[in-house]
Amino acid sequence: MTFIRRLSGHPDTQADAAQALCTLLNEKFDFSVVPGSLVFDVSNALALNSLRAEFRTEQGQHLFLKCHHEEGEADRVGEYYRAGILEAAGFPVDSALYQSSTVGEQLVIYPYRDRQLTPELHSLSRDIEKAGCPPALMSPVIEAFDRFQEQVGQRYLDSLHMAEPDQVADEAIHGLYHRRLVDHQDDEHFGARIRDYYLGRQFALPNGQTIEFEEFWHLQWTINECHYPLSLHDALTTARTLLKPMPTGPVPAMTAHGDDHTGNLLYNPGDVEGNRISYFDPAFAGSHIPALQAPCKALYHICYAHPNMLYDPAELEASVSVELEEGILHVNHDWQMSPLRQAYLQSQIEHVWEPLIAELQKRGSLPENWQSIVNSTLLCCPVLCKNLLPGYGLPYPLTETASILTFSIAMQLAAGGFSEKLFALLPGTH
Repeated sequence: MTFIRRLSGHPDTQADAAQALCTLLNEKFDFSVVPGSLVFDVSNALALNSLRAEFRTEQGQHLFLKCHHEEGEADRVGEYYRAGILEAAGFPVDSALYQSSTVGEQLVIYPYRDRQLTPELHSLSRDIEKAGCPPALMSPVIEAFDRFQEQVGQRYLDSLHMAEPDQVADEAIHGLYHRRLVDHQDDEHFGARIRDYYLGRQFALPNGQTIEFEEFWHLQWTINECHYPLSLHDALTTARTLLKPMPTGPVPAMTAHGDDHTGNLLYNPGDVEGNRISYFDPAFAGSHIPALQAPCKALYHICYAHPNMLYDPAELEASVSVELEEGILHVNHDWQMSPLRQAYLQSQIEHVWEPLIAELQKRGSLPENWQSIVNSTLLCCPVLCKNLLPGYGLPYPLTETASILTFSIAMQLAAGGFSEKLFALLPGTH
C-alpha cells in the first residue's frame, strides 16, 4: 500500500496506482472491481496519512475504501482496524463491510455514502464556520455532538481497567505518538518524524527572519504577554520519556477509537435512534489504550486545530506578530476558537474528561504526573501529525502564519494550557 499511496499522489501515475489497488482488492476480497471505476480522493485535506478511494464492483456494490499508512509499520506499529472492538464495547460505529489487517495491506471498506446527505463532521463544521456560526446551523450539530460525547464518555468508564505493560505496548495508538518521535522504543535521541520533518531544516518566521530549526526548538516562548520557560526541545524530550509504549507497571487503560478527529466522524441527521454521529475508520482502536491518552486526539484535532491551521492553512485568518529577542520568541495573536469549537470543547470536558479524571481519582489510579502525560500527548498531536514548517505539509502546506500559530498553541498546551483547567475541577483544588 505504501507504493500505491505514493503513486496515487501524482497525476501521471494515478492510473498505475488504481490498477495496482484493483489487483490487490480482487485478490483479497470476494468481489471484482469494475475496470475504470476506482477513483482516488487525493484532494481531501484530511488525508494526511491515509489513502481514500471509491469504486464499484461487478456484484453491484458502490464502495468506499480507506487505508492508513504509517512509516515502518511492518515492525513498529500494532494491528490496525480492529473495528469489532468498538462495536463489542457499545460505541456508535459505522460497520465496515470488508477489512484487512495484513501488515502493509491494512484497510477498511464501507458502503459508499453520499457526503451531501451523510457528511463527515469535518466538512459540516467547516461549512458552519464559513457561514459565521449562526445558531440555527450550530444547534442541531452541537446537540448531536453532546449526545455522542455522553456515549463515548460512558463507554470509556465502562471499559476502564488496569492494563499490564505488554497489553499496552501492543496497541497501535503508539503509532500516533511515541513511534513518531524515535526510531526504536528505547532510543535516547530523536528520529522518525522529528528527524524527517524538522531536523536540519530552516524555519521561516512571519517577520522575515529565517533560523535553523535546531535554534528554533531551543527557544523559550512568550505568547500574548505570558512567558513560558519551556522550549519545544524540552517538551518533546519529556514526551519521549512519558509516552513510551511499554510502561514500567500496570496503567489505567480503556477501549477507545484513538484517532477520533472530525474526519473520522459521520453525521447522519436522519438517524431515527438519535445516534446522529458515529465513528468510522477505527485504524487505531484498541482495548488497552492508556486512559489519559485516549481522548487527546479528539480534543486537539476537533477543537484546537480549527479553524484551519493543519487542514486548510491558506484560509486561516489571524493577526500574528513575532519578535525573536535573546533566546525568547515573542508571539502575539488574536486567534480564538469559533463558537462551534468552544461548544465542542465544553462537551468533551463535561462528558469525557471531567468524569474520567474523577473516576481515576476515585479509584486511586490517577498518576501523580497525569497532567504531564496529557500535556505531552496534546503537544504531539499537531507536531507529529504533519510537517508544521512553512511551505511543508503537502498537499496543503502551512503558511508562515499558520505555522507559528500552530506551534504557539502546541507550546501552550505543552505548558498545561488544558490540563490546568481539568486540575481546577478536581475536589479540593478550588
